[in-house]
Amino acid sequence: TAFDRTESPNREFIRTEGNSISSLLFKGDYRSYYRAKNGFETKTIYRLRPSFHLLGSFTAFAYESMPVETEWSILYPDKRFRANPEVRPGNFGRIQFGFIADTRAKSPIFRNAWFLKGVYERGFREFSYDGIILTVKRYQKVIFGNQAFVLHARVGTRESSAEQHRFYLGGVGTLRGFGIKEFFGNRMILINWDYLFRGDLFSRLPIRALHLLNLILFVDTGWISPQLRDKHLFEGFQDVCLQDFETDAGLALAFSQQLFRINVARRLDKKSDPWTFSL
Repeated sequence: TAFDRTESPNREFIRTEGNSISSLLFKGDYRSYYRAKNGFETKTIYRLRPSFHLLGSFTAFAYESMPVETEWSILYPDKRFRANPEVRPGNFGRIQFGFIADTRAKSPIFRNAWFLKGVYERGFREFSYDGIILTVKRYQKVIFGNQAFVLHARVGTRESSAEQHRFYLGGVGTLRGFGIKEFFGNRMILINWDYLFRGDLFSRLPIRALHLLNLILFVDTGWISPQLRDKHLFEGFQDVCLQDFETDAGLALAFSQQLFRINVARRLDKKSDPWTFSL
């Protein structure tokens, strides 16, 4: 497939639905963007079992920075969108191999399930590097009524130090009690825990349509570190300790299927501006 398109390195961290609503209403765009021009891509998926797939892809394009060219929103017409960071220009190629193990079912009924994804990537042309990204999700019902929790863990490492290959922590999708992209690096560990009350509280109140809302208790913790590009892919992880993790906790109010979610979080490092509101 040939393409010339807008790309974002944050797609797997920040949901499109919530980010679009936040941008439209409040200019709260939590993603960064760059132009991928003169591109070509091919992908393949091989299904070994209904819940286990092998992945492969080849992608090539040229990086180009993308300035913000619109300032329109519904509620804040005079507020400016956050500027996209400048990416390192150049021709880029990437080969990816990986797997997905997914026992989730497409059903409105909450079921215990696992989601695991592992990807190895090899960059070439003007961006030569190796990278590995691992994702684990557990969906688990508990013994109290309809309540459940979702545990989401991600580990990422890349040998590249280019802006477009960095990992970021802070804001929606990562550490919800911190500023947008407050921390960056090319070694990352992130854990998000959401406890879902799933109507056990609001369904008891005699208010119409309140059952469509879900109260969520959440905790986020993460570590990130910048390493020189000549360091080994796993260099830096051996020095990780609990004191290096940034942590927040908070409450969220979500609509059905979490298509829209309001978060109120508090960072636990006792620095200024401890409370954060986000969508």
